[in-house]
Amino acid sequence: MLHEVLRHPFVTEVVLCEPDTALIEVGTKYLGFSADLGDPRVLHRQLASEPALEYSRKHDVPFDLIVASPIMPSPALVSSGFCHNLAACLAHDGVCIDSDRVVLGLEEVRWYRDTQSSGSTLLRAIQASGDFARVEAYQTTSQVSAGGYIGFFLYSRTACSYAEPAYDFSGRCYNAHLHRAAFALPSFWVGLMSGGMHPC
Repeated sequence: MLHEVLRHPFVTEVVLCEPDTALIEVGTKYLGFSADLGDPRVLHRQLASEPALEYSRKHDVPFDLIVASPIMPSPALVSSGFCHNLAACLAHDGVCIDSDRVVLGLEEVRWYRDTQSSGSTLLRAIQASGDFARVEAYQTTSQVSAGGYIGFFLYSRTACSYAEPAYDFSGRCYNAHLHRAAFALPSFWVGLMSGGMHPC
């Protein structure tokens, strides 16, 4: 993801918050991460003890984009206060990206993280918080995801839609047509976004 972000010339600073230092080390040694980690725009390669929100408050630096890890934050940490702090760390027109897998079963359709015992997910907490003007979804398919779908959520402080590409960009796996198509969602998505588990 860092490699893809750095491909855009308008990106001036990146704060990488990766608590697993072993992942950085293995990626650098075996997967070719060293060039991206050495890019002068990457301000911090790892912040094992300083989460992104703490960094933003300490340095008074609002983020234009926050990419949440698929497994973070822990449901135990998600609260209305967390959502408020997350919104406060975004620039006025900034956006936070979150994701989850769709469990497309014979008897129900739900987000992977929407279980009775997991507590509130970031999606549910943000929907309930009122700190974000818009929650927008887009999707992709994946052979390694149960059910084949992965959902992405855009949390923004403004009500603008991101369904239309902001500028002309074409990559090996991206173009404007694919961008627009990702926002065309299956019918069951409406139920998934409203919360809870839904019968097929």
